[in-house]
Amino acid sequence: MLLACTGIALVCACGVSDADAARDDAKNVIYKRTTVGGSDAITVSNEGRFFHREKCKIHTEITISSVLHNGHRRNNPDATFYPGDALDYEIRVRFEGCSAVKTCGSDVPPNPGTACARLESICVLGRHGCRHGGFTGFGGSGPGTESGTAVIPHGIYGPDESYSVTKRSYAMAAYHGQTPRGAFSGYSPITSVASFPVRVLDPGLSTVLSHVPLTDSDGYAAANLDGTYYVWDPVHIVHETDYRWKDERIGTISVRHAMTHGILDNVHRFDCDAESCTHTINDLPGYDPHTMQHGYGGGSRVYNSTCTQGRTNDDAGPTCTAYHGIHDIAYESTLYNIDGVHPILTGPERARSIHNTTSPLLVQYEPEFADPYPYISLKDDAGHNGNWSWSKRHVMAVQYMGSAGGGRDDPDFGPHKQRRALLNMADYEGAALFVGRQVPIDAALEWSQAAGVSGPDDERCTVHDASLLDGAVLFGRHSDSAMFVHAGYGRVYFAYDMTDFMLENNSQRAVLNNTLQTAGFAGQQLRDIISYNYTYPAARFGIPASLIMTDSDGLVADASVHVRISPVPPGPYSGGLTHLHDHVCQNVLQKTGDPEYPNLVVSDMYPRQMQARTDTGGRMDYVLNRTSAVFGDLYALAAESTAHLDINLIYEAPSAYDFVYGVDDSAASRTRTERSGVTFTSPLLEIANIDGDNPLDLSVSCADCPHTLLHVRPHAAFGKIEAVEHNGRPVEGACTVEDACTISAQRGAGNDVTLTNSWGGTAKTSITVPGTDATAGLDVDVYQIIAVVLIGIAALVVWRAFGAAIERLRAMIGAN
Repeated sequence: MLLACTGIALVCACGVSDADAARDDAKNVIYKRTTVGGSDAITVSNEGRFFHREKCKIHTEITISSVLHNGHRRNNPDATFYPGDALDYEIRVRFEGCSAVKTCGSDVPPNPGTACARLESICVLGRHGCRHGGFTGFGGSGPGTESGTAVIPHGIYGPDESYSVTKRSYAMAAYHGQTPRGAFSGYSPITSVASFPVRVLDPGLSTVLSHVPLTDSDGYAAANLDGTYYVWDPVHIVHETDYRWKDERIGTISVRHAMTHGILDNVHRFDCDAESCTHTINDLPGYDPHTMQHGYGGGSRVYNSTCTQGRTNDDAGPTCTAYHGIHDIAYESTLYNIDGVHPILTGPERARSIHNTTSPLLVQYEPEFADPYPYISLKDDAGHNGNWSWSKRHVMAVQYMGSAGGGRDDPDFGPHKQRRALLNMADYEGAALFVGRQVPIDAALEWSQAAGVSGPDDERCTVHDASLLDGAVLFGRHSDSAMFVHAGYGRVYFAYDMTDFMLENNSQRAVLNNTLQTAGFAGQQLRDIISYNYTYPAARFGIPASLIMTDSDGLVADASVHVRISPVPPGPYSGGLTHLHDHVCQNVLQKTGDPEYPNLVVSDMYPRQMQARTDTGGRMDYVLNRTSAVFGDLYALAAESTAHLDINLIYEAPSAYDFVYGVDDSAASRTRTERSGVTFTSPLLEIANIDGDNPLDLSVSCADCPHTLLHVRPHAAFGKIEAVEHNGRPVEGACTVEDACTISAQRGAGNDVTLTNSWGGTAKTSITVPGTDATAGLDVDVYQIIAVVLIGIAALVVWRAFGAAIERLRAMIGAN
């Protein structure tokens, strides 16, 4: 019977213990495995025939460790590699028993080992079976320990070109047996192969480009909202690079960028060569420092069009038109391993580098504005000279429609609403108008504020249009510029400090001619943008007013007072309109044809309803604003309706109000209504005195004359005199001035005098005037009377001034 020479071989792979793993971590071990082939001595039974094989085991251990470069691993955390990476390997082989052994050189990069033939036995067949006759392919046992460093070739990556670090070991185990026909012997081959599969990856390099606008020194973003730029804008391109395991491979994998940018100039550059970088652009004149955080391989560039001459008002000289159009800014990004020479191939085409391009569009600056509408901001607080129109800021309301654009690469369907316009210079002159001549106003026009559409709907001429974008106009940091960042409506405020000049020269009219310009922006050296002229109305728009509750002792400190004010119902020429706001809405709409301009104007007016109240203190000080306009038939000679009047005639029209005054103290409450015309020339003072026992000063003139006069005067806290009674009879025309009365005395009898104010408060006195032959009975010294009369006459002259009466009142009641 012939036996096949096939023996039995057992192969197993074993792991490592926890203690071994701890030691391996310290050595940066990323893979370790031991493969065992063969078995102990065994006896095999085969159909009643037996044979015995000797013990033969092969232990092949392979250990793969990271190679460090300046403390950084040259492999990825998941035990994968990039082209140009490296690994350390160590291989140990140990045999137990075995008649013959052989190991092959390790198959490692970059020089794969040659094929290693297996050991094969030569069987000599004889009468008693197969007998050992020798070995083929036996070339020695080879090294028991082998180590080295393998470098991954630069030209490969990906699973299709993966390879391994491999060690192969062979051995022969002798066997012998006995059959009924006789004894036999032979050899059984044993194999042990240890291998680490090296996975080489494509890093998957990518570079993302983004536009990050810088901010100029006046606080404006230096780019248009539609992503376009003007000439002279800094084109700030940020590049961020990414690839697999980027953060873990810092220090061993580097990225380089090569940029091309045509005729644009690269005026600033930064590349991050650390794990992270905080970089501040602070060396660009005219722009804010800009701080950014970049990752490894990221950075930024600032490109600019640096043409030296732009458009001027006279269009003279060359322009920057060569820069108008699309500019391709191309980035070529390449990865390198530590040698810095051989690029890591990447992408489906295994290219040396990847490309990304951004194409900023530089466009012409051609801002388009509708005709502006100038007016004054009535709601401005009164200056030290009162609420004259000259003490208030004037406002330019305007609609910005966008920049026309056009030209090379720019779709010519403007105006483009998402492009900005800058107003940063004004050329102005002002003049006061006298009869037949003008006098220049030597005052500085100062930029004050910029604002968009605002105001609650109940203070507007029309309901707010939600489609209008608020925030179209911004005010600069340096208070001498305004920026329209997109199309929309805006207001630019100017302060013109000319009130003193107007009052000192007794002028009634003032005219301002103003041209707003763009200077040093968007390729424009200087360019006129908006021009307008404005004539200030000769009117005051607010006066101080007070409501004071008094009694015979002065101020009623524990009282509360309130006032409600509303314009009087409209006259026949007013078209049913009562408030000044309504006339302004109608007039501005008729003049401009734009429903949003009236909204802008009235948003700078006072609230339609004025109501003031104080709970304690007995007095209220407030400002009466001009919210009423009363038009008589005379205005019909000037225009068919108030909508066609000059706006200044509306501002200067008479005003009339219904005043509802109220007072309340612990003793009584009272309300009084008064309809009154207001000229806005002097302060208003309303004294609410409801006391029935106010003091009354009395003097007698010329007691010996045939006609003796009684001069009576209440204290200033009494208020306005409404009625006079003498001995129970009304006296008409007795009060020649507001706070004093003269009455013919009844001689030889008593004289009872009662004054009543507009609140029903009274002041009384009584005196007996003797007949002409009985002057001795008069209880008043004649010379003293004469002195008092003379003093009274002088006082009448002084008290004609209303302001003096107020000061006298405040002195009496202790008002501060």
